[in-house]
Amino acid sequence: MLDNKKKSILISILIAISIMSTLAFSYAFRKMQNDENISSISASSSILSLIYSECEDNSDETCGTINKDLKVGDSFSKRFTIENTGSTDVTVPLYFTSLENSFKNDELVYSIEDISTGQIISTGPVPYSPDTSINVRINPDITIKVGEKREFQLTVTFIAVNDDQNYNLDASYMLRLGLLSE
Repeated sequence: MLDNKKKSILISILIAISIMSTLAFSYAFRKMQNDENISSISASSSILSLIYSECEDNSDETCGTINKDLKVGDSFSKRFTIENTGSTDVTVPLYFTSLENSFKNDELVYSIEDISTGQIISTGPVPYSPDTSINVRINPDITIKVGEKREFQLTVTFIAVNDDQNYNLDASYMLRLGLLSE
């Protein structure tokens, strides 16, 4: 009877050790895979720049900020380029890095056009934000190949959803487009 108890205890210990070993190996293998992916990502080199064109002055800070007065039906456009001077293709989203918009009923809309293809890559209402918001993602990702410089145009339009515009009489907006690494 004592031998059966010893055998049962020994078998239980061996099973516990094998389960613990399997779990430890699985955790270590998974951790190695994650670390390997991180190092391969950080080993790649991408350098992107978003540069506004058609500026009155050479200051990127003032050039990138858009807050022109608009009447119903008016639009304002600003051109910018994105250039990849790194050593790998990059896929990035665009953001309103600074945004303030008090227009109601989605009556302030934007579109971003790829000038070289004529394709609209993003369009929609400028997000409502009566207080300044930062880093509001606005579009699907854009891929910029190594050595590529692409030109885009951001257009902001004040559209009329209905005839009564009294609620937008004192509306204002300010936006700035940019890139962020994720």
